[in-house]
Amino acid sequence: MYGDQPSPEAQQPLLQDRQLEGLFTESPVGMYVFDVDLRLRRINAAAGRAHGVSTEYLIGRTAGEVYAAFGGDTVERILVRVLDSGEPVTDYELRGTPAGRRRSPA
Repeated sequence: MYGDQPSPEAQQPLLQDRQLEGLFTESPVGMYVFDVDLRLRRINAAAGRAHGVSTEYLIGRTAGEVYAAFGGDTVERILVRVLDSGEPVTDYELRGTPAGRRRSPA
């Protein structure tokens, strides 16, 4: 019925993957993907710039290591709570300046 094309239902996951990929690569906001062991598996360029290091340098590091300059222990505790409960945390704002970088005056 659809010739060589997959059905619209079969195309939906592909569309979602492309949308997610576009969001991840084009976002000016830092985005991170951690596995269940809290090791960084993916990071976008904006997040790498915020840390002042290459994205490759951060891949495989724990959340505590990735966020060390931003209160890594607190971030790790929050992520563990999310994994344990399945509930998102929406009332925490991460602020800080990576080591070696100065804040510009407001």
